[in-house]
This record gives sequence, structure tokens and C-alpha cells, in this order.
Amino acid sequence: MKTSKRKSRILFLLKEYLKENDGVDMYKIHKIEIRLRSITIYLEYPGLFIGRGGKQIDEIEKKLDTKIKVVEFDPFYIQY
Repeated sequence: MKTSKRKSRILFLLKEYLKENDGVDMYKIHKIEIRLRSITIYLEYPGLFIGRGGKQIDEIEKKLDTKIKVVEFDPFYIQY
């Protein structure tokens, strides 16, 4: 599968999963990076996305068949 098709498929499945469960806006996702073997998601509320005991993120990883890295994004943090 070509990289662009894989990226589109992963984004579609991720959005569909989030819509089914809680809604996309709830997590305040700022950026999604899709690499060859992993996905990095930058969001304001990582705990909500990961879920209690990591169950939700494990479920998403199984569904997408890829590793997910979650990074907390603070829109008010300015690095000097």
C-alpha cells in the first residue's frame, strides 16, 4: 500500500473511532504525524485519549495495526 493511501486510511479510521466513542473535539488534537511504523498525536488532554489503564489506546492501536505515541501539547507554553 502506498504511503499516502496508508496515511489517509489511518486518519479516516482514527477519526471514525473517535467520533463513535467520545467525539473528536473533546481531546483538543492539534497535530497528527504519521510515520512508517507509528503515529504521534499532539493533544491537550492526553489522559482522556489514553483512557483508564491504557485500555482505549491499546484498542486503537489494535484497530489501526500501528504504534501510537501521545504527546501533551500546551498552546500557552512559550520556549525561550
